[in-house]
Amino acid sequence: MIIFLFIFSIGEITELTIQDSLPIKNESFWEKLVFGVGYSGGLYYTSEYLSPFTYSGLELTVPLYVLHSVEGSIFYQTRREGSPLPRTTDLYPLVRIFLPNKWGVEIGGGYRWAHLSNTERLSMYIPPEEWSDTLSHGYLENSGNWDLSFQNIFLNYNFDRWTVGIVFNLCNAVTEESLYEGYTEYLESAKVSRKCRGFSFSITYSIPTEFITPYFKLELGSAGEYNNDSPWQWEWQEKLSVNLSGIALGLRIDFLKTKF
Repeated sequence: MIIFLFIFSIGEITELTIQDSLPIKNESFWEKLVFGVGYSGGLYYTSEYLSPFTYSGLELTVPLYVLHSVEGSIFYQTRREGSPLPRTTDLYPLVRIFLPNKWGVEIGGGYRWAHLSNTERLSMYIPPEEWSDTLSHGYLENSGNWDLSFQNIFLNYNFDRWTVGIVFNLCNAVTEESLYEGYTEYLESAKVSRKCRGFSFSITYSIPTEFITPYFKLELGSAGEYNNDSPWQWEWQEKLSVNLSGIALGLRIDFLKTKF
């Protein structure tokens, strides 16, 4: 955290030395392209079925999970000379958002992963009329342990140090499910993958430096289950939902970066 704050402070000082009225060299389209790779780690809020397991519901738990992410992107960035309004004008902050001195469009993709253990269980009661023995019933339950992996693509709009974006997420949630006769007589288990998809929206604040760009990101969204490979003859009534709402800190390295 100290390293992050140190890098952020360097970026602040560097940015303050750049004036809006500096002359800008005319550059070709290709000179304005930037290729970047980065890593981030964040704390995200758990969904209903991924929250920590409790026996009574009264135990104190932390409904958060750690999400890791690596991403790559290409973005076009440019800089406009001067400002259409003086800094003393009341509309200047609004103009800086919609007509910023430095702006860009970014497209990219990434891979994210997380592991959760001892979460609330997905479960399903199988009534006697659907069970092999009408004098008993069946019960399905997952282990409460999940391996989550995500593939995503995103589209961002950058203005000055801020970035707003939309992300399409595909999630593969792997767990183990067990079949019981009654509630206690174990019969068999199987590894099951649940496929989820959904959108999220992000707001990012970056502090660019000469070599790396640290950033802080707020993300809101979720991914809902649309398919699974559960081997049982009964169709699950409960569907998994993965929450993608949280905050993250990251570092990005840019290549072929345009010098402003």
